Amino acid sequence: MRVIVIGFNGTIGSAVVDALEPRPEIVRVAHDDGDFVLDLAEPEQIRAMYREVGPVDAVVCAAGVARFGPLLELSDEDYAFSLRNKLMGQINLVRIGIETGGVREGGS
Repeated sequence: MRVIVIGFNGTIGSAVVDALEPRPEIVRVAHDDGDFVLDLAEPEQIRAMYREVGPVDAVVCAAGVARFGPLLELSDEDYAFSLRNKLMGQINLVRIGIETGGVREGGS
């Protein structure tokens, strides 16, 4: 079994890796480190990751960047940035994984 853990080096991601090891082969992915470096806001980088890594059985995402602050102090660009990274990044991980065969049939 092969599992991609995106954000493997953060608090949640490292706990996921610790919980999974040593059974599955873990592909470590992060914005600045790991087996593959990935910016979740860039769909082409997600496609490249699946091409380079090859098929996996599961994807765990414990990553994504968002801007936080008081509701009325955040700009439209702050909200758009957060949606592109957190929301669309995670949606694209699944969508592109299925479209490209990067996530094996029956995978999660």
